[in-house]
Formats: sequence, C-alpha cells, structure tokens
Amino acid sequence: TNNAPFVTPVGNLTVSSNVANEAAVSISSGFITDLVEDSEFAEAQEVYASSSTLNALGLGQGLSGPAFNQARAYFGGDANFNDAYLSTAFSSSTLSAEQRMEMIEKTVCDAIPVQGILSYANAGDWDEAGALYIGNNPAASPYGRANARGSNYGTRTVNGDAKVNEDALQALSSQNYDNLLKAIQTIYTQA
Repeated sequence: TNNAPFVTPVGNLTVSSNVANEAAVSISSGFITDLVEDSEFAEAQEVYASSSTLNALGLGQGLSGPAFNQARAYFGGDANFNDAYLSTAFSSSTLSAEQRMEMIEKTVCDAIPVQGILSYANAGDWDEAGALYIGNNPAASPYGRANARGSNYGTRTVNGDAKVNEDALQALSSQNYDNLLKAIQTIYTQA
C-alpha cells in the first residue's frame, strides 16, 4: 500500500501520502512472530534489524509526544528502550523460549507500533498512524490485536471485526487524537 485506501470489514481508511514503509511494519512483525514461534531467535533478530522502519521505531527515532515520553520515562529515559528490551529477548540464555517469544511478539506487534501510532498522530502525521494501525498484515498489527481481544470479550461486530476498530478508524479519519488514544487504551486494557 503506497497511498491506496486500507479496506477493512469495519470501514476504509484513505491516505494521501506514501505509507508503504509504515504499512510494511506489520509484515516484518508477522515474519518475526512466525520465526520466534519456531524458536528461531537469531533469524528473527536479523529480520528486525533489516526492517528499517520497525527498527527505527524500536530505537525511538523520530518518536515523541505524551505516550512515548511516558513510556520512555518509565523504562529509564532512553529512547531506545524497546530495542534494548528486544536485544535481551533475542539473545537471552536465562529466559525460556516461551518467555522470549512473548517478549518479542508483544514488542514488535504491539508496543512499538502503538508508540509509533500515537507519536505520528500527535505530530499530525495521520496517514502514517493509520498505516501502522492497520498495516499490510493486520493480524500482526494493533488492528489484529483488537480483533483477538474482541473475540475474547464478545465485542466483535456483525462483520467479525472488533467494535473498537470502528472507533479507531473513525478517530484516524477525523484526526481525533483523544478518541484514537481511547480506542487504543480499550484494546490494551482487554489484553
């Protein structure tokens, strides 16, 4: 997806800028998840390192705003806290494979994209925020996490997608940061 609309069962998101790099984050996240599910941690780390946008977001490059700054302060003040956390998970010899897999999956599919989404939205880069939210592989994006939680909590629409995805798409389309934050908080308080 360069600037074509993102089409979902609960609505479409039209973008006017090239968001191919942001949309591809979910493809990299999906590959990484598949690799760590097979305990291929070194290969997963290589995918992370070669995914320029995911890696840059993990390093905190260009991220700012209240959500990112809060997370950054909580995790010691360095902008690269996600990257440091992933480095531990990729290379740990003391954590179990299951622990490492969980750390990596939740960081690349959730923590990094959500901090990017909220940072982009806060800066007025709504196309980039939407591309990260839905992605080219929605199953490995916050959109997919919402659907998984919607199944757990019975909050899916007749189309089968989470009701909160409607709320997030509406917030992205109307460029409403507070409503986007509320939608994301709803997803992750169900997680």
